[in-house]
Order: sequence, then structure tokens, then C-alpha cells
Amino acid sequence: MMNIKQTTASGLGGLIDNNKSFAQVQGAWRFYKNERVKIEDLNRPILEIGKDEIEKNCDKYVLMMTDWSHIHYLKHKTKKELIKKSNGNGKKQKGYELQTTIAVSDKTGEPLFPVVQNLKTSENVLSTYNHDLDISLDHFEEFEKRAEWIKENIQTEHKKVHIIDREGDVAGLYRHLDKQNEKFLIRGKTVVNIYNPKDKENWKQGELAKSLDKGKKFKRIKYYGKNVDIYVNDIDVEMRRDTTKKKTNKNGKDSSTRTKGNAIKVKLVVSKLIDLNNNIVATWILITNISDVPSTTIAQWYYYRWKIESFFKLLKSSGFFMESWQEQNPLGIFKKLLVTSFCSILVWKINNNCQKETIKFKEFLVRLSGRGLECKKKSTLPSILAGLWIFLQMMDTLKYYEKEKLLDMQSTLNSVSGFEF
Repeated sequence: MMNIKQTTASGLGGLIDNNKSFAQVQGAWRFYKNERVKIEDLNRPILEIGKDEIEKNCDKYVLMMTDWSHIHYLKHKTKKELIKKSNGNGKKQKGYELQTTIAVSDKTGEPLFPVVQNLKTSENVLSTYNHDLDISLDHFEEFEKRAEWIKENIQTEHKKVHIIDREGDVAGLYRHLDKQNEKFLIRGKTVVNIYNPKDKENWKQGELAKSLDKGKKFKRIKYYGKNVDIYVNDIDVEMRRDTTKKKTNKNGKDSSTRTKGNAIKVKLVVSKLIDLNNNIVATWILITNISDVPSTTIAQWYYYRWKIESFFKLLKSSGFFMESWQEQNPLGIFKKLLVTSFCSILVWKINNNCQKETIKFKEFLVRLSGRGLECKKKSTLPSILAGLWIFLQMMDTLKYYEKEKLLDMQSTLNSVSGFEF
């Protein structure tokens, strides 16, 4: 029987030390199928590497990006515990919900490692941080537990900033994070209220954002293929909304209760994306309790939030093709997800390294991948991943075949095919 502790302690490296490829595959299969191998065993090497990556790549802060993504298995009939529901457009959905937090560098915006991952099924929540999560928790009840775990278990002198998209604009979440002395940066909704102490009035957040001057220009980006400039302004405000708690009864009917809470002093940071014809093409309303960082930096950090979308894309459609995995058991899918996450860290480490030798290596991997890139882009995460897979296969082949033998086989191919390769 394989020694689980030794294997996990070596970062799963023991699985690739054998001399025969078949033995490697067989050993890996037994390891991941072994019921004694717990989720914590597979996730431990990720956390160990991750803490080191924070120290190497972050300045004063580490950005904790959180989002939720549906994993589609609409055509899979044999998978267990699938969640069946309709999306906002009335289309049927069937699959699992992936709940993820990744760490991102405050200096470069590059992803470092997956901090927490949950896979929610119709019956259970598989998690890297809590094996007994209540399935009835909504996103933000679960997130509160997750943030507390991150605070206790990701030990670093770098301050953590929780960054969430518009779904996180919830009064109860602001109050919980503020009470726990947690830093947050959350995109605000336009239609909810915020209190402006200057005129002692409640404003719709969207209207208050419109009333501000465009502010300071700090960055030009590509936005849906167009060149736009980001301008940033800010105003000190207070979040005084009631805390709303929604509940769903056994019959599927929703109800809500409202509770008054204390006012929280926050900053409203407004990023306006303005095209070269001076048209506002988008506005980001950002709410934060960070007071010692310039608003332009806050806007930059929110811009980095798209890195978690890139991670989901790498998992689902441009790298690991998670939505095509054939495992029937959710636990098997989740274990494979953790191994895949470990591979993602390797790809990120290569992508984040700007040393001369690594840049040449990335160019080599892109060429191996055979993938076309957008103009001026020298590499992408999917191209690095695809090239790395081919490279590792090449290196494995060279262990068993000398150059002369490979050239002989090339001659055989030329002879059989009638073509010159």
C-alpha cells in the first residue's frame, strides 16, 4: 500500500519517480481512489506553496478574490447529486456549483494559488477547509465562515483584502467583515442606497456616482476590444442599510426579515471607463473600508478581479475542460479538481516569472502548443498549459529512446506515409 503521508509531504512528487509510465498511472489511480486520501491531504501542498508565493510576490497586501461558478453537466446522465435548476433566462441548468477564493498579487495582479474551493452538490458541500459545511447556508453565510478560516489559517504579515463582485453588495456582509476587522473591496449595485454625510441624504449609489466629476485618469485598457481610459474619483460615505435575511421554506417560497444595524464608514470609489470619443462606456462603483491606499490603487485591484474569471475559464473551457470530466462521483471530481489546481499553480508560476530564461521557455511552450495568440500577446495560460503537457511528454519519451532511435522511427514514418517529415 502506498504511503499517503510520504506522498503528500513530497508534494505528490513520489508518483512520478517510478521508471515505467504504466506504474506511474497505476500508482496515481490507486492514490486518488484510496478512501484514506482525504481532501486535506491533497490540498495541503497547495497551501504550503501558496504561503511561499505570497511572501515572494506581494507587497503589503494579498488580494483574496472570491466568486461562484456553475459547472455544467447538462448532458451527463450518470453523475450523482446534480443540482437541477433554471438560470435567470429560463434555461435549464444541471451540474454543480464551484465556490472559489484565489490569492492574487497586489503588485502585479497575477494569481498565486487557490486558497479555498468548495463543490456544492444537491446533497453535500465538498470543501478544502470544512468537511462539515451545512448545505443550507447561502453564499454569504458560507463566505463568512470561509473568511474566518482564511484569517486563522493563512498566516502572513500581508493584510488580506476580500474582493467580491456585485453579488457581495449585502449590508449584513459589510457589517460582519467590519466587525471582524477584515478589509474588503466590493462592487456596488446602482439601485441600493448609500448615505452621504456631506448633505445628510441617502442616495442611490448609481446616482451618487453620476454626480461626481470623472476625477483622475490613471490607466488605459482594452474593454471589449475598445481603447478606454479609466478615471477615478471617491467620496467618504456611510452604509446604513438594514440587514436583510432571506429564507426559503420547504415549499420553495422565499421570505425575508429586516434588521437595523450600525452605520459603517466606507469609501465609495467610482471608476469611469471613457472611450477616446469621451463617451462613458462603463462605471464601476466600488465600496471599501481601506483608508490607507489611493483610490487609483483600489480601482486597479478591482481590475485584477478578472483573474478569477480567467481561472474558471482555464478550468472549464480553455485548459482542463472540467465540464467534460467523466467521473460519476462528486468526490472523484473534487479530488481531480484539486490535482488540477496544483497544475494551475505551476502554470501561474511559469507565467509570473519574468527572468530571461523563463521568457524564452514560455516562447518555446507556446510554439509547442500550436495555439494562435492575439496580436502583441506572447503567451496565455492555456497556451503555456498545452505546451507544458507536450514538453513533459517529450521529456518522458527521451528517458526511453535515444536520439538515433527517434530518427530511425522518423525514417520509418517517411517510408510508410510517402511524405517527408
